[in-house]
Amino acid sequence: MQSTVLLKFPPMTNSTPAQQARPLGWQDDAILHFSQLVQKLVALPGLRIEDRFAAITAAACNVFEMDYGYITLIRKQTIEVAASSGLCLLPKTVQRTHLNNAFSQSLISDKLPLLLADTTRSAQDGMVDLTGNAAARFLGVPLLFDGTVYGTFELSGHAQARAFDANDLAATYFLSAIIAAPLALLGGY
Repeated sequence: MQSTVLLKFPPMTNSTPAQQARPLGWQDDAILHFSQLVQKLVALPGLRIEDRFAAITAAACNVFEMDYGYITLIRKQTIEVAASSGLCLLPKTVQRTHLNNAFSQSLISDKLPLLLADTTRSAQDGMVDLTGNAAARFLGVPLLFDGTVYGTFELSGHAQARAFDANDLAATYFLSAIIAAPLALLGGY
């Protein structure tokens, strides 16, 4: 009979779990550390789902070296900001008809992740995030559950030398899977 080894989380020392996230270079065990951190944030007792989402978003900003991020919840006529990293000014709701030039619309309609290390060198040049800013670097993923896009997970930041790679895409899909089902429940669908 084979035994199972349980990995213990390192003790938290004078910081929140979101602050413990280290930037990805995907060396060593970075993906393991990141997935453990997200699991810890999901498992914390007594937190509202919006607070869990905000903590996951803040951790992802640290990990992907982004300036700010947010999770949206799609309604029939609007998109609501369900959670943010707290480092950006976001509207509470945006009319879906006002998303023509927004990254959010691309995520919703294409149902595919969008990872842009330099937005000025892409077909999405000139697009904006929900803050109204034309981010130099953007990472977004639609939050799909049961074939429906219930929201988006979006991170924006300044241009960097490090391009996105397959590990970044894998982490993006991981976050999408973790966030999508609770978001669908939060939306009352």
